[in-house]
Amino acid sequence: MPCGMVRTEIDVALFPDSRAPALARGSLDALEEKLTGETLEQARLLVSELVTNSVVHAALGPDDRVGLRVTLPEGVVRVEVTDPGIGFETPSFECGAPPAGVSGWGLHLVDKLSYRWGIYTEGRMCVWFELPREAGGASRASISRGTA
Repeated sequence: MPCGMVRTEIDVALFPDSRAPALARGSLDALEEKLTGETLEQARLLVSELVTNSVVHAALGPDDRVGLRVTLPEGVVRVEVTDPGIGFETPSFECGAPPAGVSGWGLHLVDKLSYRWGIYTEGRMCVWFELPREAGGASRASISRGTA
């Protein structure tokens, strides 16, 4: 579901530096009245992980920006983190095994906490995820993972 079909709640461009994850988390404060506390905290954690991945791994220059877009389609919060970086292949989380080291947990957390997530490129690398807007929302089994 492209974001253009629903109202964008948050749309920010962040400098790719050490302040970006905290600024991205802070931008989600605008959703406090629209999301449950649990959903908001999960969104903050996952946004922080994905923005950190962009800053650390995307080989961005000082003129590049990390994008954060949040929309609220029916029943979910959808988050997209984009960057013009080098990209990567979708990791495999076979057998639910966690990463072996201290890094590499960001996408593992996205995989475990979100109901749907995916990666696509359309001029920019994008990792997106969706969470239910209310506690007890759609079950993980009822929403399939996708690439949209």
